[in-house]
Amino acid sequence: MLVENARPRRQGQLFVRDDQLTGFALRVTCNGVKSFVWEGRIKGRMRRITLGQFPALSVLDARKAALETKTAIVHGADPSKERADQRAEATFGELANTYLERHARQRKVSWREDEALLNNHVPLSWRSRRLSEISRQDVIHLRDAVSRKTDPRKKGNAKAGGIPYAANHLIRLLRAMFNLARDWGMISADNPATRIKLFPERKRDRFLSPDELARVNQALAQEPNESWRAYFALSLMLGTRKSELLATRWTDLEFKQRTLRIPQTKAGRPHLLPLPTPAISILESLPSRNASEWVFPSTESATGHMVSPKPAWARIRRAAGVPDVQIHDLRRTLGSWLAASGYSLPLIGRALNHSNVSTTAIYARLDLDPVRTALENNAAMMLSAGADTKIQTEEVAASVAKGDPDPIGSTAFLRTVPPETSVLTREALYQRVWSNPVESVAQQLGISGRGLSKICLRFEIPVPPRGYWTKLAAGKRQPARATPNLSPEIRIRTTRKNSGTPVEPGQMGETLVSL
Repeated sequence: MLVENARPRRQGQLFVRDDQLTGFALRVTCNGVKSFVWEGRIKGRMRRITLGQFPALSVLDARKAALETKTAIVHGADPSKERADQRAEATFGELANTYLERHARQRKVSWREDEALLNNHVPLSWRSRRLSEISRQDVIHLRDAVSRKTDPRKKGNAKAGGIPYAANHLIRLLRAMFNLARDWGMISADNPATRIKLFPERKRDRFLSPDELARVNQALAQEPNESWRAYFALSLMLGTRKSELLATRWTDLEFKQRTLRIPQTKAGRPHLLPLPTPAISILESLPSRNASEWVFPSTESATGHMVSPKPAWARIRRAAGVPDVQIHDLRRTLGSWLAASGYSLPLIGRALNHSNVSTTAIYARLDLDPVRTALENNAAMMLSAGADTKIQTEEVAASVAKGDPDPIGSTAFLRTVPPETSVLTREALYQRVWSNPVESVAQQLGISGRGLSKICLRFEIPVPPRGYWTKLAAGKRQPARATPNLSPEIRIRTTRKNSGTPVEPGQMGETLVSL
């Protein structure tokens, strides 16, 4: 009854203090608002903490809250500071703005993708929520909601799976944002986006076949916009990322040195790229040369250069009959064509500016020629099982007499003669161990890396020094390799005692044959 009957003063506040629990009181403002408070010293300073308003908070509950507050203070806590910190805690909207301005725009070429993810997939209600209010369960619900969305790029019957890739990208982005929020002192709670399972992803391996590339070239020749025609042709030849080429300035090009320097890349380091002759010709013919700061200028873009190649590419791929090919597949096409031409994975990684060698590994499985050769040879061996076969040395000798440096063939340096014999030229083996790591070459031969090393040692075939491939992948220039005089008339013949199983040289009958 005392609380109900308390009347406000005309001015100021009225405090009705409890006789039993020190510090517990009822505060009545001049407007008649009644609130329960606790007053006392916290670390030597007088504090007043509001517990709640009456009648939403009963006297019994208010007394209990006051006792809990007093107990927490005895144990060293500071409820007033905790409440102040909570009121001052940043919202998710403030974190998003800070992340874009302080981190993404300064450090990431793809910051616009982060901005699009936040604008398109994060609910507006999140922007006003305190960071500590966003729970792990909230992030999981958001991931599932995004994965169920219909991909706007798919017309007609969209996949029931929605866009799980976008959901995964969003989780990675939120995880990074909350980690930065902790570093910046915006939140002290645990990161709610950690240890959240991502959806399975399949690495895209689409690239243009020779027939498709011919059709794309025809479509490019018919493209009316000269800038887009040049842009996509350069993308195919150089393998640059979409935004890297669009943001190229003329000052990034050195025509005397025939190089393009990309100052800001996804890998976080500048990339110096040699320019082939056709690329030089295209660049020299562009009307923007000596007329603009940008190689691909635009008066409609805030950046000053062209920014959206998708409409032009949709037009070109439709004319070429390759509707499923995306712009990034042009970069993948360069890598796959280099791999099919026999160039090593470290070299391809340098051309594409990959930070991790494993990123380039996809091109090893895109090159089907070694697989096709192996399957052809194996099929011949299986079909002729039990037949009495031998090396036709007369044919090889005739090839050598004609001056053929590789009588067996550069695309099939390893020739398996059914059922149990492999023949290599020293020159072919030398070229192979300097084009790919020893373990990779040994796997193609069906032997161990140690076995291949012993073979090279026995027949005086030099191999790359330890650490050669790692340094090459890191972009460190390596000294020129030794070029010994390897006569094409010298061949190594290895006969496996247990066909189909990797064996050591000691288990092989190795013969040096002069032809």
